[in-house]
Amino acid sequence: MNQFSNLPLDPTKEQTWSSLSRFPSSSRQEWLVNNLKILIHTLEGLTFDENCLVHDATHNPWHAIGFVLLNDTLYKEAEVLYEAMLRKARASHANFGIPAYYLGISKFLQGRHRDAYA
Repeated sequence: MNQFSNLPLDPTKEQTWSSLSRFPSSSRQEWLVNNLKILIHTLEGLTFDENCLVHDATHNPWHAIGFVLLNDTLYKEAEVLYEAMLRKARASHANFGIPAYYLGISKFLQGRHRDAYA
């Protein structure tokens, strides 16, 4: 276990996620990879409302994690997150354009250009 594995963040409490940007990239990456399943489970438990359809990480908890994943070049993890967001949007009968857009971006950044448009 290295020095970055225990960040003072709780993957089950979205209030703590806003402080992710304060930590070095390497510590964020490790924390995100280690806690991705918990983060997605937490997000899936939240109500999917109009705040989840904005491109702003301060109002959209999905993007609070997703944007950090994309910025830290964790594209496969971002793909998993945005696939879960797309499923949640469809289940909630919400507009799924935004999750589909970011899912395409995560695929495109992995070099999967044809998959990005599907």
